[in-house]
Amino acid sequence: MTRSVPLVASALALVLAATTLGASCTLEPLPCKGDGCSANGGAGGSGEPTFHPSAAIDVKRDHLGVVHVYGKTDADAMYGDGYMQATDRMFQMDLMRRHALGRQAEVLGADKKGDDEIVRLTGISLRGHENAVAMKAAHPETYALFEAWVAGVNARIAEVKAGTAPMPAGFSEAGFTPEEWSVDDAFSVGKLIVFGNGNQLTFDVLATAIKKLTPDLFQKLPFFDPLEDAFILEEANGPLASLPSPGASAPKAPVSSARVAERHAPPVLPSDTAERLARFRKTMAGVKPRASNNFAIDGRHTKSGHSLIGGDPHQGLRSPSLMWLHHINSADAGGSLDVEGWSFVGTPGVSLGHNRNVAWTATTNYPDVTDIWDVEIDAAGNALVGGQQVPVVTRTESYKVKDAGPVELQIQEVPGYGVLLPPDLIPVPLVGSGHRILFGWTGFRPTNEAHAFLKMDTATTVDEFDAAVDLFELGSFNLVAATRDEITYRSSPLVPDRGDPAVHAPAYYMMDGSDPATLWNGKFLTGDQLPHSRAAASGIIVTANNDPFGFTKDGSLVNDPFYFGAFYDPGARAQRAYDLITGLAKTQKIGLTDVTAIQTDTHSKIADALLPMLDASYAKVATDPALVAYKNRPDLDALVAYLDGWDRTMHRSLGQPVAFEAFMYFLTRDVIADDMGPFFDAVLGEEPLYVIKYAIIALRDPAETFVQGGKDAAVLKALDETAQFLTTKYGHVDFGFSWGNFHATDFPSESLASFDGGSVPTDGGEGTINVSSGDFFDQNDDPIGSHHSSAGPIYRMVASFDDAGVPQAFFDMPRGNSGEPGNAHYDDLTGDWVEGKYQPLLFTASDVEGDTVERVTIGP
Repeated sequence: MTRSVPLVASALALVLAATTLGASCTLEPLPCKGDGCSANGGAGGSGEPTFHPSAAIDVKRDHLGVVHVYGKTDADAMYGDGYMQATDRMFQMDLMRRHALGRQAEVLGADKKGDDEIVRLTGISLRGHENAVAMKAAHPETYALFEAWVAGVNARIAEVKAGTAPMPAGFSEAGFTPEEWSVDDAFSVGKLIVFGNGNQLTFDVLATAIKKLTPDLFQKLPFFDPLEDAFILEEANGPLASLPSPGASAPKAPVSSARVAERHAPPVLPSDTAERLARFRKTMAGVKPRASNNFAIDGRHTKSGHSLIGGDPHQGLRSPSLMWLHHINSADAGGSLDVEGWSFVGTPGVSLGHNRNVAWTATTNYPDVTDIWDVEIDAAGNALVGGQQVPVVTRTESYKVKDAGPVELQIQEVPGYGVLLPPDLIPVPLVGSGHRILFGWTGFRPTNEAHAFLKMDTATTVDEFDAAVDLFELGSFNLVAATRDEITYRSSPLVPDRGDPAVHAPAYYMMDGSDPATLWNGKFLTGDQLPHSRAAASGIIVTANNDPFGFTKDGSLVNDPFYFGAFYDPGARAQRAYDLITGLAKTQKIGLTDVTAIQTDTHSKIADALLPMLDASYAKVATDPALVAYKNRPDLDALVAYLDGWDRTMHRSLGQPVAFEAFMYFLTRDVIADDMGPFFDAVLGEEPLYVIKYAIIALRDPAETFVQGGKDAAVLKALDETAQFLTTKYGHVDFGFSWGNFHATDFPSESLASFDGGSVPTDGGEGTINVSSGDFFDQNDDPIGSHHSSAGPIYRMVASFDDAGVPQAFFDMPRGNSGEPGNAHYDDLTGDWVEGKYQPLLFTASDVEGDTVERVTIGP
């Protein structure tokens, strides 16, 4: 298969020429529309003809709050779906749209300025407009469905403004009223979501800062090595059929003792580097990619003889939930839609779920779709890019901040290449005087993700599903799907072809923008270089944000056939899921209860790695004079025995997870923090498991060349610190506490305090399949009072298939399906989510009718 960028109608030639990477011009800012608008795009009505449904639309709500919309045509059903999303989530939709347009601070205040400036810098609303124009020309039938959906949203807003429907919670308190939506707005929200899931700017900046300011760290730390050799593709499938097997290339040379022992003079860093890094992370938090798990098992391993599939996307857990659960049906009346599942609030259609034939789910893939370059700016205002002078185009945007004056933001574009990052965004100096950092993203062009989602919604076979995925130019997703008899894995993002990694250094950090060899020049990896599999050999697919190819197995990025990405999950979740599935497959046929148990599993692979080290080191205390400080310590004896008696599950009823969490973090800090300096807190806060991985791999080194003072001393020091922490906090090292009274999951509001969802004790921890990661240290690297997570499974879904091939899905999700705090469905599902109690996702007409608790008719 040849990878190509889909073309649109010739009427768009000038638009494409203006936005395709490598071009030399750019689009003008959008005209301002509506109250409070800016040069970055409008929030008012679209000015397009209003859609009117052809017949009455029947809406049924089941006892779990799931909305089922039945329309005579596809457009009617989409109209009803937009109307009902606005009914359930109008205030949240408004804020999501404001986020995409850079208008949050206007109603929520200065705390949202950072978010607004990032999306304005990347021109999300301009990119949404480009997508809308491109779809209208290339796929007018799909665009018409977006028009119908927006018309439904605006119909509900009109009722609210007219007083015939109640004003949703939040508007009066925040002091503003809802505005009409445009079709551009829906595309802009979608563009924001795919940017967040594919954005690697934070990684690029932190990697550059580490490499530039502490250059020996990339020699000393195992930045790219996985913790587990768990990769997505079967070696005989996809690109690996014609490439060396993962790990078969030349192994990475071990770091020499002399090199590790070498101590460079510490670089001169700003005295407030830690604070700068913290501000940078906070600014970028609104567009941060997240983790997830998914898997599919074909019929040779299942009780039914049909496929099984499961997925649990991990997102920020907010109140209300970032996703809305709904069912769109026009097929009963002769249309093409019968699809149920979740969409991000503010977007049409179903993003993840199932239709009559196919069930699907997704994890984040982490392909490298962003780059940064050091470019010189000359006195005339030109950027020196690839040996050519490119005039920098500057535009000024003015936006409002609640309870403050207007703010002006200068955005500087290098047409055809990207935007210049504001110097005050970068946490530490990375370029010299007269130079700026240029940021490029494959999304600075019209892209097809909205069309791809709707094509997935109507796919009837895995071939059709794969074809839909191939439209996903910005889909930084591992998409796994199943029909009754087949399973598939596919990921088709636009990834720049950066050439031979042995010749051109992989672009995980800032490059020299004056070097033409570092530029993309419109070249992307081809289809046969992108990961895909039908799992013909094993019948099992597992993805958990891990390396799809196994290129990182040897820790090197320079000896692979091509460069795809650098920063993957270390593999603990993927390995655990694969072990559980293959273990079951060896002894029995797998059923639905088996896969729900896998999704809610909290066994810690990190504990599997560290506790044997603890036992081995503690066994030496009696005979090793160097460890005499830990001898005759009843508290340490009790603590080791306590951990040895643990089943290694992070269950909220158990106390050992508290002790292990403390031991793991103390050990990580003791092994790694002195080497990473101020970057320790930044990377630990961004991705805790990355830093924990560094410590584990360093401790596994039999030469002990990295751990100062030796592994045993480091392990036992951490054990002693853990005993002190538990004794100080609880009075004992082996009773009187539990994970449930130390660890909780939070559901914070992203807007008003009245929407805050509080906290609830939950299972899970760092690196468990049922993940629940949080901070253990404060900004001074001291233990915090309690452990809180605010990210995790935004829903869990598993599905089997009946003999006719119709998916039979079950789910749990936190919070509820309504965004109204007083509504019965605002927080009616969290208890089942905590307990891992799955409910049927009702789909057939008879099942829905039998469980309907509320009915709405939307007139033509």
